[in-house]
Amino acid sequence: MTAQFEVDVRSALEIFVAAITSAAERAAIEGLHSAFQRAFERVTQAGHAMGAVGNESPPPKEHAHRRAPAQIDRAAMRERIVAFIRDNPGCNTTQLSRSLGAHRSRLRRQLRNLADNRAIRIEERSPGFGRQLHRTYFVVEPGNGASAHTEASIVPAEPEHLTTSVEAMA
Repeated sequence: MTAQFEVDVRSALEIFVAAITSAAERAAIEGLHSAFQRAFERVTQAGHAMGAVGNESPPPKEHAHRRAPAQIDRAAMRERIVAFIRDNPGCNTTQLSRSLGAHRSRLRRQLRNLADNRAIRIEERSPGFGRQLHRTYFVVEPGNGASAHTEASIVPAEPEHLTTSVEAMA
């Protein structure tokens, strides 16, 4: 009697597992169909909004990072950088990046060019031995001692107790 009971239980269990598996498969397939249908409707609506007809896809977008910025873009960026530094003397690259919405590497190239042209001054500070240098930026106003700087426009900042004035040395 127990052997027959075990056979009946196993048979009922197999039928139950098969029914549950089948129901789960149907639910998964219905969910996928529904998701694909919604995605298709969004793509179709977006295609009509962009002027695509039927199965035509919209023209591929150009990748902004693959094109060289126009000279006007560079000049406008330089003006925006100088204006921000003028309004926020002592700012750093991260602050510039967040404010102007430009990547830090692009800003660093522009900042280096501005420093080479003596439009800005870069001060480097080291928070300690072996730590990364922190660069802060200042606008060099015409007639404000811009020619007194050495050829490199990057000026290492000295601690206040080591700074001497030019008048005291004369």
